Amino acid sequence: MATTPEKGRPEASRLLAALRDPHRGFDAVVIGEPQRAFYGNQFGLTLPLFEHYGVSLWVPEVGGAVDPGSDAHDLVMALYGA
Repeated sequence: MATTPEKGRPEASRLLAALRDPHRGFDAVVIGEPQRAFYGNQFGLTLPLFEHYGVSLWVPEVGGAVDPGSDAHDLVMALYGA
């Protein structure tokens, strides 16, 4: 069972911690290689955190910001092992 990516990944941990900061200085994160950023169910566990804190998650493979309600975006992320 996968967990959110901060386990054993200090940069991911810092990014997820920064989401909680209302003065974080960014409102979107671009994931250039989703197959390297997520594995297992990490995408499904992580996207709600981005949503909750009002930060868009952009992935070139979906053509921009991930739409949490889009089955097509879920499918694309699943194809990349995310």
